[in-house]
Amino acid sequence: MALAVWMVVVAAHVPFVLADADASLGFSRGPWTDEGLYTAQVRNALQTGTLDLTESDGVIKEPLYALLAYGVLGGIGDSMTVMRLTMLGLSTLILAWVASGRALLSRAVLLGLPVLALSYYPFHYAHLALVEVTASFLILAALSAVHQRLCGAGRWTWGVSALLIFVAYGMKVQFVYAAVIPPLAFGVAWLLNAGAWRKTWRSALMDVTGSGAAAAVMAGVFAAAWYVPNRALMSFVLGSQSSRGSSSITQVMHSIAANTRELLMDRRLWGVWLLVVVGLVAAAVARRAVRIHPEQQRQWAALIGPPTAWVLIELHKLTLSYLPSRYVLSLVMALGLLGACGLLAAWHWVERGPDRAARHATLSWRHGVIAALVVVLGLDMRDYAKAMERRTYVIRDTQQRLAAEGRWNGQLVIGPWTSTLFWGSGALTKPVWKGYFNDGETLRRLQPVAIASEPDEADSEGAYQAAGLSLAQPPTWSVTVRDWTVNLHPPAQTQRVK
Repeated sequence: MALAVWMVVVAAHVPFVLADADASLGFSRGPWTDEGLYTAQVRNALQTGTLDLTESDGVIKEPLYALLAYGVLGGIGDSMTVMRLTMLGLSTLILAWVASGRALLSRAVLLGLPVLALSYYPFHYAHLALVEVTASFLILAALSAVHQRLCGAGRWTWGVSALLIFVAYGMKVQFVYAAVIPPLAFGVAWLLNAGAWRKTWRSALMDVTGSGAAAAVMAGVFAAAWYVPNRALMSFVLGSQSSRGSSSITQVMHSIAANTRELLMDRRLWGVWLLVVVGLVAAAVARRAVRIHPEQQRQWAALIGPPTAWVLIELHKLTLSYLPSRYVLSLVMALGLLGACGLLAAWHWVERGPDRAARHATLSWRHGVIAALVVVLGLDMRDYAKAMERRTYVIRDTQQRLAAEGRWNGQLVIGPWTSTLFWGSGALTKPVWKGYFNDGETLRRLQPVAIASEPDEADSEGAYQAAGLSLAQPPTWSVTVRDWTVNLHPPAQTQRVK
């Protein structure tokens, strides 16, 4: 089963591996620039032999991803396609491993594949060289361990769930909030098993405490090994990014309302919302069906509790003033898992329950589950077909063009777009952002052979103008990636503004 799931999902991605990120992935330029940005330091280090943590924010935020990229790119070659295939293969292997289990949650994952793996946002981020999908599947795997503990597995599940979450935020530190999901999942499962509160509160408290302690130990390892030695840089990076994305107290309610409205109106999420609504109704019906069966009620809570906890934690993202599509990936997956668990609960306890025959029902939850999944798959296929028609290859063609020129090896080019466009050319690349990295006096000291910039310098937030530099005109060449025009300027003609 695991191999079949892996092969089907990977095969669906193959037509997109060489293409640009899909044009409908959102307003942020991140899907088109960040594949290069988060591997640039590693690729520079492979050429120079020295890793410079201060030249960008990629390695400091994604240390385990950087380690993986170092091994893959150093062992195979400086290729964006190789890195994309690596992340796609890793993500789908984790998903297939979880889906192939015997526990009820694993069956729910298999049932939820139309959202977890094939719905628009998870699908189109999975074949990019980014970590969000992989990290989300690691959280999913951690919840599988929690579910097994709730179904009677040993205390080893505490450590396994904490380790998987550790790997997730080791791949991207912004996922550190996920450390609280396993302890919360144990607590939520206990609350949902209302008929057994008095009998189970001691074991529930032990699970919450044990998983929390395991999470604290792993967080301590991360802090000692990475945060404390790099505290100044980490504080600068996280402080800068949180100040840009966080809402003030007076803005929180506005952000929640605006983000909720945006997500509800996004037609690419309609399949997700359908699965969630039908799944929640199904979960409520299943809860009613098991109310007089203590063991089934415990199993129901063990199934519904973990995804509920995941959704509750992910909802904090609705408070952000800056919410690109990549940030909501894990929320989409959490909602998809909750909906799938609800559908499975109805199928398992209502459809197969002893009262089914007595009702002489001609329709069943089996029909409802199949109908919902067919609709969701239909929406997925619609989005898939449209994305196939929209495919462009501007980034691949530009990379091939620059690599064919053969004159960039070991040469420094700067600008946020360079890390992606010059991938495979042998160039050393550094991003430039006003008030963040490589700006001001540092920018004036750099001696690049070329500067890539959007005409209005929006990609660098006006870093060159702020540093008193004027980009030479006209540019040597230009390329347009979706809505953004990127010009390449010769620095020999760049002059300081007086």
